[in-house]
Amino acid sequence: MNRIAMAAITSILVLLSSIVHAQDGSQYAIIGYVTRKVEGGLIVKAPQWGEIAGFQQCYDNARAAGIKHPENQLYVFLKGDPDQERLADGDRVCVIAYEIGVYSNGGSTYHAYAYSN
Repeated sequence: MNRIAMAAITSILVLLSSIVHAQDGSQYAIIGYVTRKVEGGLIVKAPQWGEIAGFQQCYDNARAAGIKHPENQLYVFLKGDPDQERLADGDRVCVIAYEIGVYSNGGSTYHAYAYSN
């Protein structure tokens, strides 16, 4: 994803910061790489320590808007990303979502989040 696209996506973080749909009233910044497309959504892997620099603008914008990211969750399931059809393994994701429960696929269970529009 190029810098212009990343800037546009992270700008959306700030614009969406007033929307609250979460079960607990919290929004989450889902930031990471697509690892797999599955039925109904995407499996997203959080960037590791050495990879965070590539997502710094996403993290900074989320922090400035008061939006947290899921802690201690290396992989999450993301439902409803409007770009889902054109994303492939390894593509970056930086969206606002709210927690909707858990999702199981192939013997693994993930915390599930729905895109917040």
